[in-house]
Amino acid sequence: MIQVSNCPVAGFDDFDNKNHFSVYPNPAQSSITIDGTTKVSAITIYNLTGQKVFETYYKHPISEIQLTLKDEWNGLYYLEIHDSDGRVFTKKLIVD
Repeated sequence: MIQVSNCPVAGFDDFDNKNHFSVYPNPAQSSITIDGTTKVSAITIYNLTGQKVFETYYKHPISEIQLTLKDEWNGLYYLEIHDSDGRVFTKKLIVD
């Protein structure tokens, strides 16, 4: 038997404690804005089954990005934001 103590389990939102990025509007319809205190170098969006539905990289990282969402997107997605320091932040995104 293995016993583990003092080992917290982290969820997606636990990594957002410092609020490095804001994603709005959320829920979204046709587009979102990603606004951060650090610069974005890449964005990946996954559906609930873990399938990658969108990915883009920025040669010159920027701190504010507007993304147009595809018309067929509807539901809950996970938005993975990579900053210029190599950190990865995950946000939940609802598309109406």
